[in-house]
Amino acid sequence: MHEDIRARISQRLAALKKSERKAVRDAGLGESAIRDIGRLKRGKPVSPTIATIVKIADALESRPAWIAFGEGGEERSRLQPGLSVVGEVAAGVWRQADADAVEDQATLAIPDPRFPSDSQYLLRAVGTSMNRIIEPGAIIHCVDIFKSGLAIRPGDIVVVERRRISGEREVSAKRFFKDKRGPVFRADSTDPTWAGYELSTKLNEGDEIVATALVLRVLKELS
Repeated sequence: MHEDIRARISQRLAALKKSERKAVRDAGLGESAIRDIGRLKRGKPVSPTIATIVKIADALESRPAWIAFGEGGEERSRLQPGLSVVGEVAAGVWRQADADAVEDQATLAIPDPRFPSDSQYLLRAVGTSMNRIIEPGAIIHCVDIFKSGLAIRPGDIVVVERRRISGEREVSAKRFFKDKRGPVFRADSTDPTWAGYELSTKLNEGDEIVATALVLRVLKELS
């Protein structure tokens, strides 16, 4: 497997007429990041992380799934649209279910190869309820929990939908925990407005709370 990854990297280096040193510099990685792939360290071969694969693929104008597994096309145009911004997370903002989408905004953010592409999307953060991690205006990369088959774990940051029987819903990002009450979703903010704020599954009759997506990463620049 490691030999195959290195071979595909070498193939892209040759196609781009780019040196390994230039590639790792463009990727923002250490000088030995590529040549260390598969090397024995403490008796075990070094495997690249998903984050490393994504950075290498971007530097080589390729697709992470192709670099990692040989799947899909080899080339990825830098002008090819990636994931789209399809809405907002905004704690405390209630909208009707048919009125909460924003216009799709195509970006160069690429899907994470660990999950199906059609399970991934971007949301724009509004407000300060998670500003220790997600600043207002930041873009979050999300993967749908149900489409991907993911199980969320305590401490994960998730997208939470709070739905009223009237048809309104609030979509926000929160940190997931479990206690004796069951699932709890908490703010993580420096803003005193959100001090001690949490959502639990104890709601008014007919209302519900559902964690719909896992937040994979926070993006500040989309080009």
